[in-house]
Parts: sequence; C-alpha cells; structure tokens
Amino acid sequence: MTVPKCDIRQTKANTGLVLHNILAGKLSIVVYLSLLIALLKTAVESGDYTIFSFVAGLILFGLHIETIFMKEKFSGIDEQIEESNLASYLSTEIVRHIHGKGNLTTNKLFNASLKSIRSSFVINMLGIEKSSMAKKVKSSLQNIDAQSFLKDALAHAKDLGIETITAPVILSTFLRSGGVFKELLNECDISINDLDEIVQWEVFSRRVNASESTLSPESFVRAFGSFGRGWVQGYTSELDRVTDEISGSVQWRSKKRGLMIHKKKIESAVHILSRSGQKNMLFVGDKDVGKETLIENIGTLLRKDEMENGKELTRLLVLRTEEILSGYKHPDRVLLRALSKAEKAGKFVIIIKDISLFMQSSDSNVRTVLSKFLQSKSIGVFAVASADSYHKYVKGNSAFDSQFEKIYVEAASGKEALSTLMVRSIQLQKEKGKNTYITFRALKMLLRLTERYMTNAGLPGSAISVLEDAILTANNEKQKYVLESHIRKAISLKARVDVEDVSTDEKQKLLQLKETLSTSIIGQDESIDALVGALKRAKMDINAGNRPLGTFLFLGPTGVGKTHTAKILSNEYFGGEESLIRVDMNEYGTEESVYGIIGDTNPSGSGQSYLTKRVQDHPFSLLLLDEIEKAHPAVLNVFLQILDEGHLTDNKGKKTDFRNTIIIATSNAGALFIRDFIAKNSNKKKDEFKKSLVDTIIKDRTFSPEFINRFDEVLLYYPLNIHDTISIALLMLDGIVTEIAEKKGFNIRVEEDIVAEIVKRGYSVEFGAREMRRVIVDIIENYLADYLLQNKAKRGDTIKISLKEVKDYLKSKE
Repeated sequence: MTVPKCDIRQTKANTGLVLHNILAGKLSIVVYLSLLIALLKTAVESGDYTIFSFVAGLILFGLHIETIFMKEKFSGIDEQIEESNLASYLSTEIVRHIHGKGNLTTNKLFNASLKSIRSSFVINMLGIEKSSMAKKVKSSLQNIDAQSFLKDALAHAKDLGIETITAPVILSTFLRSGGVFKELLNECDISINDLDEIVQWEVFSRRVNASESTLSPESFVRAFGSFGRGWVQGYTSELDRVTDEISGSVQWRSKKRGLMIHKKKIESAVHILSRSGQKNMLFVGDKDVGKETLIENIGTLLRKDEMENGKELTRLLVLRTEEILSGYKHPDRVLLRALSKAEKAGKFVIIIKDISLFMQSSDSNVRTVLSKFLQSKSIGVFAVASADSYHKYVKGNSAFDSQFEKIYVEAASGKEALSTLMVRSIQLQKEKGKNTYITFRALKMLLRLTERYMTNAGLPGSAISVLEDAILTANNEKQKYVLESHIRKAISLKARVDVEDVSTDEKQKLLQLKETLSTSIIGQDESIDALVGALKRAKMDINAGNRPLGTFLFLGPTGVGKTHTAKILSNEYFGGEESLIRVDMNEYGTEESVYGIIGDTNPSGSGQSYLTKRVQDHPFSLLLLDEIEKAHPAVLNVFLQILDEGHLTDNKGKKTDFRNTIIIATSNAGALFIRDFIAKNSNKKKDEFKKSLVDTIIKDRTFSPEFINRFDEVLLYYPLNIHDTISIALLMLDGIVTEIAEKKGFNIRVEEDIVAEIVKRGYSVEFGAREMRRVIVDIIENYLADYLLQNKAKRGDTIKISLKEVKDYLKSKE
C-alpha cells in the first residue's frame, strides 16, 4: 500500500499561489505601478487621460478577475491527488503561510495556523493569547510527526463536516492530542466536545460575517423588495397607511441571523398557511422566547416556497395597532377600509404584534371588524400575545379565540439557546465591541445562570439581554474578554439575586454562619447544621438542580423556636425580613383556598396569588409555611409540585420558579405525642424519637408519606430544657436592654434572680417559651415605664432592677 506523502509543491493551492505571485505579487504590483506612473506623467503633459484611465481600469479589472479565478479554481480539493498527497487537503491560507519554507513540519503547521486570521476565532473563544499559547506548547511540537498529524487532522475535519484542513482544524487537532495541550484546555475550562463546537461555529461565523456586496441579490431585495407591489397586487393605499411591509426584509434578516430555532413550530405554521381554509395563527408565549422572530422565519420559508414553486407571493404587513386605536376618531372604519382592500388586492398576512390591545379597546366595533376578516380565506392573520394577556383578554372570548390556530412558543432548549447566543455574540462583537471577545466558557455560564435565575423571561431573549450588558461592562473596563465576572454581575442586577463570585468576606461569613445562628437559636443544633449546609451548597452552586435550595419540615411543640429560626435566618443571611415570605397555612384550610395558591380561574381577573407574586419579586428568599398541618390536602398537593420540581404552574399556565428559595414548613403535629413520649421514654435516643413521631403523624393522616418524603430533611424541635430556657430568657432581656440603651441612653442592670423568675412564669411544657415574651413585658417593660413616669432619668443614667422591686411592683398591680 502506498504511503500518502505531504508535498505542498504538488497541491492546487500552491499552484494558485505561484500564479498569484506572478500576476498579483509584489513584483507585479511594482511593474503595474511603474507603468501607471509613466502613463500618468504622459497624460498630465498631454492633457489626455484616456489611455491612462483605460489601462488603470484594465489592471484593476484584471486583478479582480484574478482574485475570483484563484478562489474558484485553486481553493478547493484536487480530487485526483487527494489520496496520494495529504497536503492537498490543506486550506489555501495555510499553504500561503508555509509556501516556500522547505519541508513540512508540525512546527510550521502550528505557526501557520496561528498566523491565519481564522484561528483568532478559536483562540478568542478559548480566552487565551496567541503568544501565551505558542510559548506553552513550543517544546511539545517537535515530538509530533507531520504526516501522522495530517492524517489525524483530515479525519477530524471529516468528523466535523469540514472539507479542508483549516487553521481551526489544525489548532483543534493539536489541542486534542493530550499532554501539554490537554493542560491548556483544562486551564481554559474547555472540554473536547466544547472544542468541536467552537471549530464548527468558526465555519458558521465566516458566513455570518461575510461582507455583503452592494450589488448582491440580498441588497436589491432589501432596497427594492417591495417596489412595484401595487402594479402586481393592486392599489392598497388605505392598507399601506396603517401597516409596515416586511416582505423583503425578512429574507435578508433571516440570512444575517444565520439559523432558525423552533423548527417544528415553523413547519406547522407553513402547513397551516398552505391549506385552503382559514390561515389565522395566534402565537402565545412568555416574554423573550422569540415569537416575532418565529413569525419572520415563517415568512422566510413561505417566500422561499412561493418563489421555488412559481406561486403568487404573499405580502407580510405589520399592523400599526396602537396608531389605529389611538390615532383615529373612528378606528373601526379605518380598519374596515384597510382590510377590505387587502381582501380584494391579493395574498396577505397581517401581523398583529399585541392582539390583547384590540381586546382591551373600549370600541367593540373594532373587534367586530377584526372578527369579520378573521373568517376570510385570502387574508391570514398572525397575532402575538403573551401567556398572561392571552388568558386574561383573549381566551375568555371563545368566539374570537376559536378563529385562531394556537401555536404555543416555549423558551428555546439549551442547545438552541446556545446556538442563538453564539450567533448574537458574533453580531454584537461587530456592533458594540470590536476589541472585546466572548469566550465559550462565558457563553455556557451565561446560559446556565440565565436558565437558573432569570425565569420571568424566556430564552433566548433573556440571555441576549444579559450578554449585551456584559459586553458593555467589559468595554467600559477596557477588558479584552467578557469574563465570568461580567456575566455574574449582569445576572445579579437583572435577576435581583447575588450570583457574583464569593468574596473572601462572604466565605468567612458562611464559615461562621453556624456560630452566628447558634447565638440566637437555642437548643436546635441539628436544624442549624441542616440550614447552614443548604446555604453553603447554594452559594457554591452545588445543589439539587431543579429543586429548591433546601426544603425542611420543622416538627415540634409550640414555643420551641421553629418560626423564630426562620426569622433569624432571614435576618442573618437573606438581608432582612423583607426576604422572608411568610404564609399562614391556617388561611388555607378549605378546598377552595387552593386558588389562593394557584390563582383564580376567572380569565378577566388578575389571577395571581400573593405567594407567586412575592417569589417573582424576591426570587432569592426564605419561604415560611407556618402551621402547615392546618392546610387542606388539596393545598398540600400543590406544594408537592413545588418541593419536587422547583416551580409552580398557576391556573393561567404561568410558571413561578422556586429553585432559589429555601422552604421551611413548621408544624405542631404530634405535640401531645411528644409530651407523652418524653414523659415515658426520657432515655430514648433522638433518632428513635423522630421516627416514632413521624410514624404517628402518618398514622394519624396528618401528612401523607409522599408529602413528608418530599422534604430534604424532617427536623425535630425538641422541648426546651431548663438550661435552654434560661439562655432564651437572657437573649430576650439582652434585646430589650440594648434597644432601650440605643433609644433612651439608659443603662439597665437586671439581677440574675429575675431571669429565673421570668423562666418560672413564662415557660411551660405545653406552650414552651411562647409566653416568655409576655412575661418580660409584664415584669420588665411595664416596670420601667412606671419607673420613668415616677422618677427623673437622663441619658447615661443606670437603672437597676431587683427581684424584690419587681415582686413588689407586681403585687401592687394585683
């Protein structure tokens, strides 16, 4: 078997370069310029520029023809020699950088790939400098055989669907070879699959970035696509007055966009348009999912099909809805005249960007006119509505709603969204940041964080919005690359959730959080450990994917600190009690109360519950479901979805994301069992105690096993012992004393014996420490109020409170 050789001299690309150097090389250019200078001198002397102009034009035309000829004839693969010469697969630009430099080596291939402008895309996506890359791999290049390398590069190119061995393919082949190249990929946090995607996107970016000639067909379509339409389809001045035509522009915009997502939706829509009956479609979807882009893509495929099959062309017109409704005295007459012309003049698709505006209009005649033309076979109506406005304004009008085929547009999938981001990043770099590059790692992080934290808007629009802000930030900071920190900063601002890198201070705060909480939450170490663990996992992005950050069921008798724990946690970590969403489950004790959670069913109502509104406004929050055992089973079933899937879908199809919440449900269920069990089994271990309590609750049908198992942990709040109770009393007293010192400037000194009295009067097995606050009010605050009324005191004075004085005071009040 003949071993393939690697001879650049016998390649078509090399032949082309030789001819190019003869016809348009440096020496040739010098000859041309010398000739033109001589002719120009003669022309100036004679005053006749005819010969000079002719020769100059001839040379320029010849150079232009040479460029086209070389591109067409010498840039492809010579099929006759591809098996005998591996070098024939090398792209022209690689051959250009190696041409005339002796034998082919891997070192020359690597350097040639770095010199190629095409390699810049890959290197910028990796987020590394060319010089740094060359320095790191220099010593390893000598150990790779050129012929073996080209075989690998050729196989790699074919796997990626690329015909020639281009600069990106060469770089990718090196990076896949292991050793120092693998270390380089690891430093860039890029996998082999990521690398393959980058190389394929480089091919795509060349198409997106390809300059468009002024005389290209696309330019003519954009400039004159609608010219002469009245001659072909009839005069439609009334229609043109209230619409904007996009028939020609959708084609070139689609080409510049480069790809289409929601392909199945597009195919479905084109099928609807091809039938003989009504052609009306209502595109329903959340903000930023690409409803209008989808319509443009449908228009592109429709126009392509009509042109290929010689059909009458459909005009795409965007109705100026707001102008019609607010700019005319009789909007119904204006709409009637416009649509009547459209019905008679030819094939039209009328695009209404917000159909709910017609439904909200006080002029019912406008809706009547629109409804009439929805029944026309010559006019198709593409209407757009958000999910909220559809359910609120359109769905309730069944006669109007039935005129449309509904196309529900969901957020783009991860792969589709990443593709859209890649395209947009290429465009944005041209528009906003010619010297700022977006790395592939930053794009992947952008997609992941947007999916996680910006759930009120859909993909890909939400991610594109973040990308634009991140590029702007990088430009302002004079950074070459859009870094992960730029992405995190933009997400944090838009989503109102802190996702920026954990600072040293934040790390220290997390590490000390257990100690901080333990000073305010007494006797419940197990709960503190569980909560702190959940917060650490959340901050370091190690969590359960689509579930909430942490879900906990606090079981225990009244007054042992269940609700108090949630309040302390919200203050210490979530930034204050405004991030505590407290839901009194006692208010959801009936079957009908479930609508308070999932929203009402009235299409014209607001439909949004207090819970979903608060979570949407404060996505990073602590949700406290107080006394959950009092909720109706139907309500508990709703929370099964939240606990398991991390979201709630309301009655109008809108999702609320709970993945960034910590959910704490408190319950007094089994309180009597706890009291009796402790009295009879004081020596039992805590694990046995919890198991017995959970078994009793399930047996009593307070909660189902499925509901209990949805929580990450069931935490038992044990009855407080005397030592814990004294600590709680001291905490309460310290809070009061500190508050008075800050407000009034008095120094309060309380005798230790008073603490014992407070515990004696305020603690009981049945109610725990719940009554202690009331006792402190009676013993301390009321005593202080009377003392200050009876005595003069100024800021800085010390007031001592003894047990005897307190007892005498209480006796006087009996």
